[in-house]
Amino acid sequence: MVEARRRLNVRAAAPNGPIPATSTTTGPPSPPTADLTSIAFTVSWVPQMANLHVHWYEDHLGQRDVYHITNISMYLLARDGELQQFRNDIRNILEWGTYKQKSQAEKT
Repeated sequence: MVEARRRLNVRAAAPNGPIPATSTTTGPPSPPTADLTSIAFTVSWVPQMANLHVHWYEDHLGQRDVYHITNISMYLLARDGELQQFRNDIRNILEWGTYKQKSQAEKT
């Protein structure tokens, strides 16, 4: 989970650095921020190869809605260890999602 999360954080960084946090101070408008509740993962699959993608929504403070997708990893499943790495990454994402859902249920 840590490795998949690290990849997500690196890939989700905006061109000018990491995605900024929402500011509550007055002044110029805040830059766009990622809606962390909108994160979704998908897998595209062809024989012998799989790609893991992450999707997220970015709010531009009412100006426009922006949806992002980025490739986290490509797995050539015929290579030694890549099928196992793919399975580990998927398991980590599922564990992260389960933990996230459990945390939200405990808050309510």
